[in-house]
Amino acid sequence: MQDLQYFTHVVDGQLYGAWYRMLSHSEVEVMGVGLLEVVSYAGASPEAAAKSVLENSVRQQLRMGAPMPSLKPGLPSSAETIDTDHATTAELSGSGAPGEISSVNTAH
Repeated sequence: MQDLQYFTHVVDGQLYGAWYRMLSHSEVEVMGVGLLEVVSYAGASPEAAAKSVLENSVRQQLRMGAPMPSLKPGLPSSAETIDTDHATTAELSGSGAPGEISSVNTAH
């Protein structure tokens, strides 16, 4: 079993974060706020599968009216995200100055 990998993903202009780990050569476990799911990632990268699971979970929770805490509210519509390898805790919580920015895949 592999160590947990942290990732972020933008959904509707909000930045969310979660963790994943590979369970086998075809399954990944995704963990986040209100989320624990095992999914097959055949034909996709483990991180792409994890991002898809996170996005589906966020959208489902929002449709149900449940609060979904984002990491940094109000990101530009160009879907930029914080470089979590270089950001401070304050930046990730949204209380600090902007950190390094890098593009992410936001395909829906």
